[in-house]
Amino acid sequence: NSPPLPVTVLNANPSLRHVPVEFECMADHRPFWKGKWRMRLFRADGREVVCQEEQPESLLPFNSWRRRISFIDDLPGVGVSRYYLKAFEERGHVRREMNSEGRPAELRRSARSRDSDKYPGRVAFRVDPATGLVTSLKTAGSPRSLAGTLFEPLVIEDTADSWGTGRGSYRKIVGRFKSSCRPLVIEHGPVRTVTRSILTYRNSRIVMDVVAYPSWPVLEFRFRITWNEERRRLKLGVSATLSAPTLLAEVPGGAIRRPADGEEHVHGRWLVVEGRSGGRPMAIGVASSGQHGVDFKDGELRLSILRSSAYCHEQGFDLDAAMGTCSQAWKFADIGVHEFRLLVTAGGPLPVMSMMPGLADHLAAPPAAYAHLPYDIKQVQAVESLLSLKPCSIRMLACKRSWDGEALIVRLQEAVGKKTKAELKIWPPTSQERGHVPDGHVPLSFKAFEIKTLRIEKSGSWRAVRMIEEE
Repeated sequence: NSPPLPVTVLNANPSLRHVPVEFECMADHRPFWKGKWRMRLFRADGREVVCQEEQPESLLPFNSWRRRISFIDDLPGVGVSRYYLKAFEERGHVRREMNSEGRPAELRRSARSRDSDKYPGRVAFRVDPATGLVTSLKTAGSPRSLAGTLFEPLVIEDTADSWGTGRGSYRKIVGRFKSSCRPLVIEHGPVRTVTRSILTYRNSRIVMDVVAYPSWPVLEFRFRITWNEERRRLKLGVSATLSAPTLLAEVPGGAIRRPADGEEHVHGRWLVVEGRSGGRPMAIGVASSGQHGVDFKDGELRLSILRSSAYCHEQGFDLDAAMGTCSQAWKFADIGVHEFRLLVTAGGPLPVMSMMPGLADHLAAPPAAYAHLPYDIKQVQAVESLLSLKPCSIRMLACKRSWDGEALIVRLQEAVGKKTKAELKIWPPTSQERGHVPDGHVPLSFKAFEIKTLRIEKSGSWRAVRMIEEE
């Protein structure tokens, strides 16, 4: 066995705690020149956590010296989790006890059973082998909630100037991406399955990875796009089998209903399409990592992803005439390579809406995992928590030291427009004094989209304060 490799995970998203974590590391100080080695992950207290080894970004030939590790665990809402990795050589009788992912079969079964009981509702999906696109989406116990394709790449005509002056709608499809090969499962194990599709249109290419987790009710899409189209817009289309669908979109400080008029509208980091399917209310939620244009019509949602308008072009300049003589001279926006991620979930409207703020925060700031920061395994606690928060529809907007340095300032918001009772828990639990809440629990009540700012003293007492003055 090799020496243990410390792994430190920092999490700052109290709205979403049971989440996937991934990182890359070296399996040891030097390559394992011979034999077959598997990495196993342990909490600081010695309990094993099911993990999965995957192809790292680097392409080194040194007997899988570089490793990518993924796992799912319950992290502190805001705090630090400590683990360690160990490499085990697969020898004779040990190899016979391992399954195809290099994990003991008994461990994998028990972990999967525990996860499915605690976190039901995994997303089932199907990738069409001809198109490479997801064509069905369903959560446990729900009717089919998707028709057509999910995130179909559409090439849209866009001859407007750089600011879209006088143009309110972009709906004319001038091209579609086609699959250049059959979809391929590139990773499969106890933590997740990754299915890759490669789509092409003229000189542009999309590499789309669909990531499914057995114990996380979210489907993740990772895109790497090489975009070489001029005066075109790339949209991703979503069609849902929902009657009387409506669109709810995040905006700064709240959420707003957007009309189904086919016009281009702005949105924040998440969208929810609500309607009815099989006589029951249903919703599909999409969290994005920076895509803020959308149109909605006839039940179809189209996300604007890229826009290759001419650089700093104002409509008074006749670009069509000028391009006839020197078309290669102009600069166009968004030409090149782009990477982004989308998260999708489906189910009842309220559970879906409640998850969206946390999923959006997860995309903006996923758990940071570092395969270093040495520590003494025997002396450190397995988890160091600062605070936790529930339900998941309450967002933490800020957490900082007060101006006078004597207290902690926490700013929270109800994020989906529902009157909500919430609870903030501070560690370590405080003793009961005047103004204290037993065991560090702070009960709170929010109106729709309400923001509260709390000052929490070192003694454990707390009170609501103004947003600016902290008094």
